[in-house]
Parts: sequence; structure tokens; C-alpha cells
Amino acid sequence: MTKRRKNNKSRAWLGSLLILVGIALPLSKYIYFDYLDHKNNNQIESFFEKEEETEVINSSVTNDEEVKTNNNYTYDYIAVLEIPSISLKRGLVDKNSKANNVNQNIQILNESTMPDVENGTLYLAGHSGSSYISFFRNLEKVKYGDTIYIYYNHVKYSYKVNNLYIETKDGDISVFRNKNKTNLILTTCSQDNKGSQFVVVSELISQENY
Repeated sequence: MTKRRKNNKSRAWLGSLLILVGIALPLSKYIYFDYLDHKNNNQIESFFEKEEETEVINSSVTNDEEVKTNNNYTYDYIAVLEIPSISLKRGLVDKNSKANNVNQNIQILNESTMPDVENGTLYLAGHSGSSYISFFRNLEKVKYGDTIYIYYNHVKYSYKVNNLYIETKDGDISVFRNKNKTNLILTTCSQDNKGSQFVVVSELISQENY
């Protein structure tokens, strides 16, 4: 009887430990992701504060690469992407930065021009999925007529979504856009259609200083 009680106590202790571990792991992951979101928001605030400051002293925003702080990277954003319909607001780093890749940020593709280039196109790519870096996880929820904003060089650029389509993921993207318009194009891997790419095309409709 004594041995059985000891075994039962051991099993109960082990079961409690497993439950605690099962709770602690997701909780620690949530806390870490919340910290990263908070850090991104702070960096976006720094981006706007810096632009306000540079406007006063008539100095351009620097495009320094990431600075390593406390074993985490702090990015010097040159622009901010905002998609209100999917609650996304994320900074963009300089196209020539080592941090300009989908494994760290939303990537500005090489073929891009910035929004201040008339009839140009800004191409942005991001991961979908469930990891923290899947910044375009909800991109497929974007709808026709949604408004997307780019904040860049003291100007808020407003784009209206006018095309959504799926195409085969083969390393290239077929772009259907009006070449007489200034465009913003977003792309990510489709979660609903494996082996496919989801593309969002939007056209500039207005711009204003902020």
C-alpha cells in the first residue's frame, strides 16, 4: 500500500509539472511576441519623432543599418506601412540595409521606387503563416477598395486597392498595374492556395504632409 501511495504521489507531481510546463511555454511565447510588438511600436514612434525633428533642422532622415542593442536588433525605419483593415502597422528599413529581408522585416524588393517617384511602384513582400515574422499573415483578408498608407519623407501616401489575384509561386510575379499611375504592390505566400502567391495591387489616390 505504501509503494502504491508513493507511485500515485509521483504521478500526481509529474502530471502537475507537465501542466505547468504546458501553460508556461505558450505564455512565455506570448509575452515575447508582445515585447516585440511593443518594440516595433516604439520604433515607429521614433520614426515620426525623427521626421518631425529633421523637418525643423532641415536635415534628411539617416538610413543607417540596424543597431544591436541588448542582443536584439533595433531598426532605423525610413518609412511606415499601415493597413487599417487588418490592423497592420509596420516600419520599413532602407532597401540597401542587411535587415531588408522577409526573415526580419517586410522587404522592399529591388525593383521598387519610393512613393515620391511619379508613376513608380513600391513592391513589398512579407511572410504569411503563424510565426512572429509573418507580418503579412492576414494580407489575404484585404478587400477591394481598402485603403493602405505609406508614411515617407514627411508625406502620407494613400493608396486604394483595385486588384487582388493569385498566381503560381515560381520566383516571379506577374504585375497587372496601370503604368500611368503610382502603385503600391504587396505580395505573400497564399495560405489558402498552397504553392501560390497572393498579390495586392493598389493605386495612389492622395498625398498630404504630416
